[in-house]
Amino acid sequence: MSSQQSPPNKVVVTYYDPSNLWPSISPQLRQRLPLRNLHWKSTNRPLRSIQTLDVALLPYTSSSIDDQQHQIAGVGLLDKPYLNIFLVQCEDNDVYRSTVRTSIRNWLNGVLAKKNQEWLIVHVVPNAIESLAMTKSPPSTGAALLRIKGSVYDKIRADFNSSKKDRCVQLRLSQSPADLASSGTDEIEMWQDLTSKLKEGILIAFDQRVTQYEDDVRKLDAQRTMPGWNYNTFFGVKEGLGRSFEEMGLCEDGLVVYDELEASFFLNLRDGDGEMWGTSGELPGVGDDSASVLDTEQKKYRDLILQNTITTFDFRCYLFARQFALLAKLGNPIAQLVRAKDFIVGVGRMLSGAGMSDAFVESWVWCAASEILEACVPISGAGMDGGRIRALAAAKGDLVVLKRTQLDKVGLRVGHLPDEWPWAGMGMVEVNLDGHKAGEEDKFGDVSCEELLEVIEDRDKFFEVYRRTNREALEELQRGARTNTADKILADTACTEFYLKNYAEAAKLLEKLPGVYEKEGWSEISGMLLRRYATCLLNIGKDEQYLSVCLKLLTYKLEREQAVHHLEEVKRLSKSVGKTVVADLEGIFEFTIPTRARGREEDGFEIAVSVRNRLVDGVEIDSVELVMVDVETRKTPITFTCGRQDLVNGKNQIVLSTNVSQGGEYEVTRLAVTIGKVVLSTTMTEGNGNKLRLYPSPHILSARLVAPRHVHLDALNRCVIELRTGRNDVQSGKINVQCRTPGVRLLTKDASVVHEDSTAKVETDLSQPNAISFAAVSAQQIIRFSVPYAYDVDLSSVTATISVSYTTPKGTFTSTSTSTMEARLPLAVNVHDLFKAHTLFSKFSISCANGPLRILEAGLEESEEFAVGSAPRRGTKRGDVVFGSQSASYMFRISRRGDAMKVSEAPVPLSLKVRFRTLEDELRWVRREYLRKLLGERGLEEVAHLFVDALDEVRVDDGEATEWALMEEVKGEEWQWAEWDLLMNEVEKEERERLKDALETFTKARIEVTDEMKEGLTDLERTIEIPVDVPEPKVVFTALLQLRNEVDLEIGAPVSAELRITRDSSWGSDEEFAHAAIDCLYEVQVDSEAWLLSGKRRAGFVLDGKKTETFPLMLVPLKSGHFMLPTVDVMVVKPEGTSCQVDFTPTEVRVVPTVRSTSVVLGGDVQIPVGA
Repeated sequence: MSSQQSPPNKVVVTYYDPSNLWPSISPQLRQRLPLRNLHWKSTNRPLRSIQTLDVALLPYTSSSIDDQQHQIAGVGLLDKPYLNIFLVQCEDNDVYRSTVRTSIRNWLNGVLAKKNQEWLIVHVVPNAIESLAMTKSPPSTGAALLRIKGSVYDKIRADFNSSKKDRCVQLRLSQSPADLASSGTDEIEMWQDLTSKLKEGILIAFDQRVTQYEDDVRKLDAQRTMPGWNYNTFFGVKEGLGRSFEEMGLCEDGLVVYDELEASFFLNLRDGDGEMWGTSGELPGVGDDSASVLDTEQKKYRDLILQNTITTFDFRCYLFARQFALLAKLGNPIAQLVRAKDFIVGVGRMLSGAGMSDAFVESWVWCAASEILEACVPISGAGMDGGRIRALAAAKGDLVVLKRTQLDKVGLRVGHLPDEWPWAGMGMVEVNLDGHKAGEEDKFGDVSCEELLEVIEDRDKFFEVYRRTNREALEELQRGARTNTADKILADTACTEFYLKNYAEAAKLLEKLPGVYEKEGWSEISGMLLRRYATCLLNIGKDEQYLSVCLKLLTYKLEREQAVHHLEEVKRLSKSVGKTVVADLEGIFEFTIPTRARGREEDGFEIAVSVRNRLVDGVEIDSVELVMVDVETRKTPITFTCGRQDLVNGKNQIVLSTNVSQGGEYEVTRLAVTIGKVVLSTTMTEGNGNKLRLYPSPHILSARLVAPRHVHLDALNRCVIELRTGRNDVQSGKINVQCRTPGVRLLTKDASVVHEDSTAKVETDLSQPNAISFAAVSAQQIIRFSVPYAYDVDLSSVTATISVSYTTPKGTFTSTSTSTMEARLPLAVNVHDLFKAHTLFSKFSISCANGPLRILEAGLEESEEFAVGSAPRRGTKRGDVVFGSQSASYMFRISRRGDAMKVSEAPVPLSLKVRFRTLEDELRWVRREYLRKLLGERGLEEVAHLFVDALDEVRVDDGEATEWALMEEVKGEEWQWAEWDLLMNEVEKEERERLKDALETFTKARIEVTDEMKEGLTDLERTIEIPVDVPEPKVVFTALLQLRNEVDLEIGAPVSAELRITRDSSWGSDEEFAHAAIDCLYEVQVDSEAWLLSGKRRAGFVLDGKKTETFPLMLVPLKSGHFMLPTVDVMVVKPEGTSCQVDFTPTEVRVVPTVRSTSVVLGGDVQIPVGA
């Protein structure tokens, strides 16, 4: 075998067949190949498992043993067999001794002369069944047994086997399938023995070779620093180790060896070992630009390496080809492609540095990348996960981009591509000192690649290949998620179509590319692409898109001439385009928005906004729109607008206004500027917009939700919408109410005007849902609308947003506000009834539910059926103040009018009316009026409402309420400044000193109620009417327990008593029942520690026409003192469920002791009697 031949893909095993046995055993032996499950364990390596091993079975020749060894130890092992087999057929011992044994020994001597090869002798018995029968026939007599000699196979084993290894195998071949069936498992075991020994021999030879290679490599590596050391020799030996691994299927170990060789190569190259390449140098030969980089057969690479005549170029190509082949066997296409790119780039750089022409380098890179990609085309990624598929596609894409780059250079040099971005600078050629370009006469004389030569000569062919390459690159890069590189290819493709004036195709490609580069911070490239996109759109007549691109270009840094051109285009097209064009405002106009806005002379707001025009010249705009939303709710947007404005280049001031009055803190969400059909806008996300506070004027029309001043508990629950017209003469208006409290429904269709609480009459229309329309109302009027509501949940308050749209002579306006009404009753009432025969005494206890109250009046109204009298009270002019732990009690006497029985079935309830004010309302009113007065005295009426309204946020504590209730004055030093400090920034600087003085006076003052303030307190009064049902018991029993002896009682002295029970039915409405007999039961409840009762403690009795029953009792007092007589309870037994009341007034008596004399002991045994 020649040393140049590529290493066989299979391990070589030779067979020597002097008896022509190979045709008989070859078919069955080949059926058992490849060998499987080999396990190699080296002394200095972990266990390696070889799943399958291909074996090349070659006939033995003398050259396979006797070839001249290479002068470098170990290199000659590459082509030598691992195992040699001698096939022998002989059943005659004499023949064996005379000829066969000599033949085997001569063959074995030749094998042993070659190191690192194993041998095996296979004794073949063709007629296996017959021979087996002969060997199994037992001898007939003992004499015959003594005459049996050993078989030839036994003699072979005895002659050639050593004590350590068995290198002999016997095969008994069957002549037919029937013979094979009758032979049983014996033949199978023989073949298994043969394959086992084949594997054993190959592994032994492989281990010996690896050991020798490693020893040789260590020796050569140790001589690295010695004079005359040659890298090529070292490479040849170490590559033998790698190729041995490859032959055995251990490709990973082989790849490690080649990687180590590559590292040592670059190390020697870096150290400048010029002797390593002999005289060949680095330069490739003619035609190498299109030669294969993967074919190791096209040149005698190993001979060139061992002869020290290989060039650096050829060496790197050979080394890469070997690595690429091993990676292919390992099934790692990603590593193949990644290494291929590094190899091509590295060698291309080396060739350029070595003086090769640019055309040669470009041709070689193109051809190398093409060949590698073609080799990897069958690799589809089947069986790979998503990540590896993307990595494979990305690696392919990188190689295609490398190819495309060579086309860029070639196209620029030959004139197919323009010398502008993105190709500018790619086709530079070297210039000599005389001014002539080197190689200008024959730029592509070194190129042998036919495909490149064709695209050089044919411009159409060039762009055909260029487009195809771009498509291939884009497809792979997009599959590989290499978006940046894909965008670059897409931009190049777009520029190509633009250069070829394919404007429609270029426009499709350029639509999104500028934004991609802008996002990455490449504004210059983005602007360049935008300009080309604009040109495309202009040429294909898409005016709207062209206008949008011109607007976008105005945000870039342009030459003045370009900026003026695009601005004029915007002005021209903004008037002629058919559809509205929306573009981004940023970069064209910059707005500075104030942090506050106060009311104007008309309802609504206005704000002064600073606008910086960043355009190259002035521009006339049609309108500006500023939209903001409430910070808390993110609802109820307000829009500020202005009309036509001329904005000069630089700073401008404009005034925006709105007819909406809605206070609070707002955040800007949108800005828009309109120029003809162009809308320049910007939208802010939540939290990123400018914030400003809106403070409505105190003179605007306003509406709020308040508690009703008059509450009837027997009617529907109601809330009141209080409408104040302020300075507006309203021609018409509509109130829209949206309840914000879950579970509450406002019944606006049943709303009505509360005329007694309104200052004007107004006509209303309730036909629309959730809306109240009203007619003309003059200025400074208060209209209160009562609106019923229903609820499904426990309710403490009702919150609603009220929006009023109204028209005045000055225009149409909207006032919106959100307010909350306390839904809980501010007071609670408990009733205790005491019945007499013809009179009912009711005691009403009134307590506060949500805070201290001032009860101004409480009365129970009479009805046609009942007369009411009240107990005299000693109150104060200021009313009765009730705190949380207290209550105010009011007693009323109720009696039926006349002597007639009640006729109606359902009596009309009486009405308890309570007129009151809450102390919190009083305190707030006094504070507000006092502060308003202070600010008015200092000329701050216009801002007074800001600070007065802030007082509503100040909490009223119990201490202040107590002080106010007792003294009608309150201190101010405890009030909070936080809200006022915020409002101070909303006041002009010249007003702040006066304002600060007023507030300091306010916080230090003791506020007393003036007569003027007292007049205003009446507006805080509220009235609650509570229906009171008069109880209607069918029977009222009057029980009287009376002693017959009215003098003082003595302890233990019995006293007679009489229990008298009288029936009265005048409270009931059933006259028949009044005369009917009823079964009754009385019960005397006795304190067992004070009294002893004799008689019936409990007894039943009947009352019919007779109205009174008397029962005798006997009482015995048990201790002295003042005691109440036992109490009596009476009830109706029949008819069951008869309602009744008992009028029983207990009587107090005095019980004295029975002692007549007392002895007083003064001391010793002397006793002095006292009294008789």
